[in-house]
Amino acid sequence: MFVVFKRALGSFQFRSLFIRLISYFLLLVVILAILLSMVWRSWFGQSLQEKEIDITSFDRLNSVKSFQDALLRDIDQMIVQLANMEAVQKSLDNKDASLLYPAVIQFGSDFRQRFKSSYCIQSVTIYINEGGIVQVPIVGSPSNTVIASSEMNALANIKKEDRWTLLPQNTGLSANGNSHSAGGYLVLSRAIPLVGSTVKGTVVVVFDPVALFQSPFVQESGEKIWVVPPGQDKAFETLGGSRVPEDDFKAVSRLLASGKLAFNTQIERVPYAVRISDSTLFNWNYVYAVPYDDGASWAKYLLYGVLLAALAAVGWQVTAKARQIQRYIATITAMLDKKRKKQEFVSGSAGSNEFSYVISEIHSLMEQRLLLQNRMEQTESAIKETNRQKVLLEALSEPAVDLDERLQRFAELDLEPTEFGYFVAVVRTDNYLEFTRKYSLGDQNLLRYFISKVSEELLSADYQVYGVRNNARDFTLFCNLRTKTAISVARDAAFQAVNTVTQHIHSYLNLTVSVGIGDILTDLGCISESYKQALQSLEFSFLKGAGSIIPTWHVRHNHHLAMFLYNERKSVEQEIAAAIQEGAAARAVFELNRMENILRGLDNCPPSLIQQTFLEIAMTMLHHHPGFTHEAEQQQLKDIHEHLGNPGTLAEMIEWMRQLAGRLCVPPDHDEAAKESVIAHILSYIQANHDKDISLNGIADQLQMDPSYLSRLFKQETGMNFIDYLLSLRIKHAKVLLLTTNGSVGEISQQVGYFNAASFIRIFKKFEGVTPGQYRAANTDKSLDIHEIY
Repeated sequence: MFVVFKRALGSFQFRSLFIRLISYFLLLVVILAILLSMVWRSWFGQSLQEKEIDITSFDRLNSVKSFQDALLRDIDQMIVQLANMEAVQKSLDNKDASLLYPAVIQFGSDFRQRFKSSYCIQSVTIYINEGGIVQVPIVGSPSNTVIASSEMNALANIKKEDRWTLLPQNTGLSANGNSHSAGGYLVLSRAIPLVGSTVKGTVVVVFDPVALFQSPFVQESGEKIWVVPPGQDKAFETLGGSRVPEDDFKAVSRLLASGKLAFNTQIERVPYAVRISDSTLFNWNYVYAVPYDDGASWAKYLLYGVLLAALAAVGWQVTAKARQIQRYIATITAMLDKKRKKQEFVSGSAGSNEFSYVISEIHSLMEQRLLLQNRMEQTESAIKETNRQKVLLEALSEPAVDLDERLQRFAELDLEPTEFGYFVAVVRTDNYLEFTRKYSLGDQNLLRYFISKVSEELLSADYQVYGVRNNARDFTLFCNLRTKTAISVARDAAFQAVNTVTQHIHSYLNLTVSVGIGDILTDLGCISESYKQALQSLEFSFLKGAGSIIPTWHVRHNHHLAMFLYNERKSVEQEIAAAIQEGAAARAVFELNRMENILRGLDNCPPSLIQQTFLEIAMTMLHHHPGFTHEAEQQQLKDIHEHLGNPGTLAEMIEWMRQLAGRLCVPPDHDEAAKESVIAHILSYIQANHDKDISLNGIADQLQMDPSYLSRLFKQETGMNFIDYLLSLRIKHAKVLLLTTNGSVGEISQQVGYFNAASFIRIFKKFEGVTPGQYRAANTDKSLDIHEIY
């Protein structure tokens, strides 16, 4: 192995590869060392900070605990002395609070002088079970009060094993039974007698928390020392004696209940280190909190992220280079073994001949590998382009339900649109029938390629451009603005850029193109709307002429006739496309009949618009034929050019379109033909009588067929049930009448088969989303015609 490695080092390529491996490995070690040192420094610094906090908390809490515990023990001694009085024992045994009066007066006479904690006590009350209550006269004389049953519940729940119990602050015993004055006090109770398991009464002490918890010791800036009474549901600050806000204490109380004595948490949105210390009294706790530097900063995390990314990248390089060296050595070893088996080398010259042979074989293998790699890259590029076309077609076809998902799919295919705006331009070859007749199929493909590349090249100076080939006639340009621009300026720039494209195409080729431009949009999820506007704009090329550029913002929206015909044609095209794919000739013929009725119902419709309408429908039929090929398209286009290029009457065009539909539909079997014949007969009947009161049952009776079977057959052939089909036909007829006549909504409702105008309005709104009046108002020309008198 060493000999093979030594000889491999004689190759410049191997030496270069080996040196790169060593360099990457050293860089990997350096980055790893830096990362580990940063992690260690962070851990060591936090450890020192934790130790310093532990020492500081011990010193601070010791002073406060000594002072506070002395006060609490003094209060506890006062309760013990009061509870051990002989008069108290008699009162408990006899359940009579009146026996306490003399002893209580004597006990309270020097209360302030005997107990150093008396300054923070507001009242002391003794409750005798079923015997009333009496208050120690700190000021004044004792009072005997009968408490309410709701207030007795708080005392009844006191447990003997709890040395101190925190009562609700709304308890009537607080501050001489005045619940209002107790709003700012702390109420603690202790069961009596102190000995034994029976609870015969309770001593209730009301404190002023400000006086009780305020500490004389100085605190550093940011430090917090809290006293937590029994129950652990509230805390008091020692700096001013005020109660700690619930939001601040919530994070600490949750961890305090879990038994933790040291932890870090957020207080007032600031990181704090918290230490817990138990009081010498039962169930009292002390909390020490100080601001804590947890080392979390965006710069630090960013540095960690950069180092980890660099570590991963260099590690990948080290692995890749190591694998290349391994393959290199393995190839040399295999070639040497192969050579030894084939021949024996002459001593003295064998070594050099062997190595030359190995090197030549390696170069041959590398050349094969490069060739294979180039082919794989070409294949991957073709696959990626196919996927790009698919994703772009989906974006143009429908709005995005999930914009983030669309952006992710764009990014996966190296499509990185900006957020400054988007628009779609559709380039259409003028006189397409003449174009297909004049040029061979190969020349047509070359011209289409030239048009697409010229368009993308010229527009790429100002936009990110992605070309989409929709069909043989149209080429769509998905344009993305590179800089933020005002809408008006962006529109002018788009028009000028497209104008430059059309001029170049016309100057280089002996043909013209028309271009429809959709509006500038800022939402990538709605780019399909710009595509729809571009297609609609192209519908007006019959007015503008060949070589026209038609932005959607230049289209006169009072051309409601053209827009209405465009929408109806799209509906017919969708149905005919499905019929051609399914081989449903009757369905296709029915849609052609519907288009004929629409055209006959329009007054003064230009013949050029009618010709264009049937041309578009014929192209749709061709492109959706199951056996569609470019060669077959050429033959069909010649036929279309012959019959639609020089149109006769509307009836002649419709008859030829019916024949074209019959040729393109796959012939069904005998049974299917019979079914289609019945359905075609029914569809013709519905078309002629949709404005009358007809029903599926009546039709089934007349044809002597089972209504259920006829219903299933009708839905199978048309894709919808009888009622929905009838309603859709009536609504489409109503839309034509609303836009082409001045009849009222009530009159139109009767003309389409509804004698109740309210029902007509309700069903119309269900289908169209607006009322008939709103539909007419939205689609009626609101401008003034200078040739009309109003």
